[in-house]
Amino acid sequence: MRITYLAFFIGLMTLPAAQAIAHGEHSHSHSHSHNEEHDHSKDHTQQGSHVHGVAYLSIAMAEGEIQIELQAPASDIVGFEHKPDTQEQKDAIDSAIALLRQGEWLKLQQGTDCLLENANATSTQLQGSGHGDFFAELYFQCNSKTPEYFTVSFFEHFPSVERIDTQWLSDMNHGSQRLTPGNARLQFN
Repeated sequence: MRITYLAFFIGLMTLPAAQAIAHGEHSHSHSHSHNEEHDHSKDHTQQGSHVHGVAYLSIAMAEGEIQIELQAPASDIVGFEHKPDTQEQKDAIDSAIALLRQGEWLKLQQGTDCLLENANATSTQLQGSGHGDFFAELYFQCNSKTPEYFTVSFFEHFPSVERIDTQWLSDMNHGSQRLTPGNARLQFN
């Protein structure tokens, strides 16, 4: 199955570049320094640490298939990072997971015949792992050409996210791009 091929390349893409981006400067405040690592790599192949206000998006496209992996700090998604203490906090996590799983925060280029075949989302908060993260995986099957761009509406749903650092790989090209609320179109050429 192609998904293994795509997952392999996403795993390769997330190592050095994302670690370098994760330690860049940013202009917001929170209660811990960025010299402090938050390891969330036990169950996920993403970056392994997070920076408040920054989400990470990795995309692999090959032979009509698209696999997307997202990592974002829980504080930017639901406003807290700890294990949920109240029903309201549990409901907030469940709502965020449902929204991420629907994939509507990502708009493929019009005219491409791609269907969302599989989606998953989770939060490490449910495991009580301290500084929580949200993870989402989307898998699209395309019957025509793969898109030349995506529009990411993630910022509309989660306004605490200040930027999304992206990396992508296709069977023809690769690249990276920093997305912001004012520049949310991810171009692949």
